[in-house]
Amino acid sequence: MFLGGEARKNGRRPGSQAEEDDLLIYNYPIHFTGRHRYPGEETDFEQSYFFESAAQGTRPGSARAA
Repeated sequence: MFLGGEARKNGRRPGSQAEEDDLLIYNYPIHFTGRHRYPGEETDFEQSYFFESAAQGTRPGSARAA
């Protein structure tokens, strides 16, 4: 709840519905990170998102995205 509340304080908003759709987390690849090293081990996150720097232009739909 803290993260959501802090995010709402940010005044930046997408300029259109299409821009908002481009920013959705679902546009980014998910990486499986929950492999157990031994039986019974608990891992906190089974799937993770890894982001490049915004300055590198790796946002989905950007002209420089790989």
